[in-house]
Amino acid sequence: ITSILDKQTGKNWAKGLCNSFRMYKDVTTLFDAWDIDSMYEQLPVPLEDKASFRIIANGSLFAVLEVERKLNNSFMKQQVIIKRNSRRVDFKTTIDWQETHKLLKVSFDVDIHANEAIHEIQFGHLARPTHRSRQFDADRFEVCAHKWSALMEENRGFAVLNDCKYGISALGSSLNLTLLKSAIAPDMTADKGIQEFTYSFYAWNGCFAESDVIKEAYALNSPVVVKQGDA
Repeated sequence: ITSILDKQTGKNWAKGLCNSFRMYKDVTTLFDAWDIDSMYEQLPVPLEDKASFRIIANGSLFAVLEVERKLNNSFMKQQVIIKRNSRRVDFKTTIDWQETHKLLKVSFDVDIHANEAIHEIQFGHLARPTHRSRQFDADRFEVCAHKWSALMEENRGFAVLNDCKYGISALGSSLNLTLLKSAIAPDMTADKGIQEFTYSFYAWNGCFAESDVIKEAYALNSPVVVKQGDA
């Protein structure tokens, strides 16, 4: 990580990790805690506070970059974890969430052209459009996904993995994972306080069937656990 941050490209890369957060006003027409209305994209909330970066691990097996940043009225601490010989980058995140009627997303924009995004569902996965050229496509501005969503071309692709966040939007070359809402009905303090979750970025070369997307998603959600035994 040290050599990356010492280069101008590394600074831009680190800056991009913070600029990937997007916050919007989230005042729904009907069901405050359940709905996301399509006009939220027209109501962005500026996130202008600078982030601080600190290297907390830089060994032969893995490296960790710690990012701290204020997000409007909330505070985020995040560990960006890079492992040796791994194509997966983990974003282990803790947020002291103190918002009202705000929606927080993280956006990954890549150089991949795809008319459809692939999302994991029960017992498999399906494709949904990344465009809004027709009304019934535009109506799918927010969709459900389980452990992963992906964009892919013929011989490459990337996926956003998550361990507990199941709403996402795909538009053009970006995947935008919904992280937090802040409804006040029926609970005035719903979701306020400490929130912990991890999402990941995974990229591969070759066809999807030969990639490790599904394997990496399971590894994130069901990591190996070490227990003291009697054997």
